[in-house]
Amino acid sequence: YAFYKGFKMCMDLGLTDRMPKMVVAQARNANPLYRMYKSNWEVFEPMQAETTFASAIQIGDPVSINRAVKALKDCGGIVEEASEEELMDAAALADRTGMFNCPHTGVALAALMKLRENGTIAP
Repeated sequence: YAFYKGFKMCMDLGLTDRMPKMVVAQARNANPLYRMYKSNWEVFEPMQAETTFASAIQIGDPVSINRAVKALKDCGGIVEEASEEELMDAAALADRTGMFNCPHTGVALAALMKLRENGTIAP
């Protein structure tokens, strides 16, 4: 929500003329926002998050769900998920470049790669 709020403030101040489309990435084992997105924002079901390598984002019932949904709806944002295998493969791929990253970053990288591959994010 903080990123959305900052970009919105920039628009309100005339510093930019458009809002970026935001992307949220969640681990499949803790993905209640992704599930809500896939239901066209109709149904939010808190879940018992399963264990994930991305432990810092192992949240099944986010406190700020309403603000997150508002931000994503207002900017036409999307939500993608990453399986444990996808997030670890993405983290390993980044590690091979010499950039160490944590499994949480692997979730974001895996989501980026999926969205790039399916054409959601253009070259």
